[in-house]
Amino acid sequence: MVAGVVAAASSDDITPVICTVQWMLEPGELRLVATDRYRVHTAVVPVDYVGEPVSFLASRELMIWLQKNATTFERLYRNRAPVSPAPSATAPVVVSFTSPSPDSPTDAGTIGFTVMSPEPGGSLSRSEAAVRGNFPPVLRLIEDARKAEFYPSEFVLKTKFMTDVGKLAQSPTDEPRLRSTKSEATSKPGVVLLSFRSNGVGDVYAEALLQPNLLLR
Repeated sequence: MVAGVVAAASSDDITPVICTVQWMLEPGELRLVATDRYRVHTAVVPVDYVGEPVSFLASRELMIWLQKNATTFERLYRNRAPVSPAPSATAPVVVSFTSPSPDSPTDAGTIGFTVMSPEPGGSLSRSEAAVRGNFPPVLRLIEDARKAEFYPSEFVLKTKFMTDVGKLAQSPTDEPRLRSTKSEATSKPGVVLLSFRSNGVGDVYAEALLQPNLLLR
């Protein structure tokens, strides 16, 4: 989930608010969202949570740290698994968020990640301040793309963007459904929506919105 979403986070420091991954925790689900203006990646997982909605922005660097370290204890978990090979060797991760102080207008709260080790005292932790700012409402763009008319002609997409979309898949058997849309100027293609369902059925668990390259002649 982290690898698939962080792939779309911007690395352009001119706009720090999109050099982040937005975490959105609501009753029953956790959603991650990232964008670099040319694409949007989002993924959602069910969670056992019944509290008030919580949202915060984690820096791209912090998310990359989590992605790299989530498999640190892979061998230890595999060796302890009751069956071999273990169905999942990714360590449990404890996520914490301390709400911003109401007395500080610049405080956005603090995020903490702990990658749990199966052995006492071996866990890895990192925490940092959440990024302050208003994340763009890009989920609206995905909602619009779901309802948009199809674009019936040829278009091209960046190979890297397509490769990064594959990181959203939960397994090699999950393939995205593709929807090409018309832009407001109907002679040109609009965004391309790709959605993932587990083994092609069930609810959508991840989506990507890509801006195609225009075929200028």
